[in-house]
Amino acid sequence: SSSSGGGGGGGGRKMSAMEALMHQNEQQKASKQTSDLAAEEKSSRKDYWLHPGIVVKIMNKKVGGGKYYKAKASVERVVERYVAILRTLDGGVKMQIDQDDLETVIPRVGSNVLILNGRCRGSRAELTAINVDDFNVSLRVTEGSRRGVVLDGVEYEDVSKVID
Repeated sequence: SSSSGGGGGGGGRKMSAMEALMHQNEQQKASKQTSDLAAEEKSSRKDYWLHPGIVVKIMNKKVGGGKYYKAKASVERVVERYVAILRTLDGGVKMQIDQDDLETVIPRVGSNVLILNGRCRGSRAELTAINVDDFNVSLRVTEGSRRGVVLDGVEYEDVSKVID
């Protein structure tokens, strides 16, 4: 027969007008940074990702009658954005394959990769972590104006091992 007592909702004291303004300003700054990153991510994202000097895996079972299925190769040249002229790493066989029949190669932690798509596209980076459960990697950019920038949650298909 007694109602649960208590008082105001949420506890704590009310923010002063100045504190509220400062809080709002901080939120706007954080949101601008996030939207700047999102805009950069979007403007840097393309439907082609091949770059010379990366290692890829051949995923088409028909190439060489299946002989090269899952073979690793290095991209020597890119033709019209979507086609790679590549050479197999084991036998040095040269071939031309569409990017749809290729997959990126994720090396071990500490190795060099090239960022193929999205933010910092075209930059070299060091692979700092492989987040298997989330299917992504963490990187630290190692060259250019973005040197030292740390990127988390980069999709596997957005990076590939580089030929050193």
